[in-house]
Amino acid sequence: MSLEQTLEQTNELLKQVITILQTGVSAGAELGTADTTKKSPGRPKKTDTPAAGTVYWLIEKHNTVFAQEPGMAAPTFEGAVQVTKEEYEAKKSQYAALGAQAQATTTAAKPAATSAPSQPTAEVAAADAPAKSIASPAPQPATAPTADASSASEPAFADVMTAAKALNDHGGAGKGRALLMEVLQALLPGVEKPTVAALQALGKNAAVIEAMKAKMAPAEEFDPLA
Repeated sequence: MSLEQTLEQTNELLKQVITILQTGVSAGAELGTADTTKKSPGRPKKTDTPAAGTVYWLIEKHNTVFAQEPGMAAPTFEGAVQVTKEEYEAKKSQYAALGAQAQATTTAAKPAATSAPSQPTAEVAAADAPAKSIASPAPQPATAPTADASSASEPAFADVMTAAKALNDHGGAGKGRALLMEVLQALLPGVEKPTVAALQALGKNAAVIEAMKAKMAPAEEFDPLA
């Protein structure tokens, strides 16, 4: 018998036992037959031998039986039927055996049920072992982005300002202003009032500086004999 079948049978037997116990408690409360723990002094001990005139009932739906002694009310459970004493005794023994079997099965199944969860855990661990044994590739160090050669050689805008001031003062303070305006108008066409600060948005500091230096270079003399 597999573990699942054993557990299923155990659960079914436990349900029957619980039903028997619950029915017994309910029947005792309803019929006034529940045994008390406190006995009146001198009261004779009750025996298992039914009194004369006892009526026997079978409550198949709840897996229980009931002996209605004289003076007791008949059971009102649905499906309760009157049976003979022999049928009563047979069913009583049957239900008692079912209760004992359920208890024995539960006791035997406890170790297996306890160890059952460890099996899938062990299988999962075994399945995970190869994956864990494979070394993960070492993370590669982040490579700094390679700076563009042109941006690396591009001078700062402060150098543009220095070149602009030098061009403005070429030949004397303020004498090169016309040359500077020529550069600004060439580099910022369409701007009504071009300024040196507006050159920064072009991002071409090296080209701007070269244009300003070209304005300061002496004009080549024409040699007619060359």
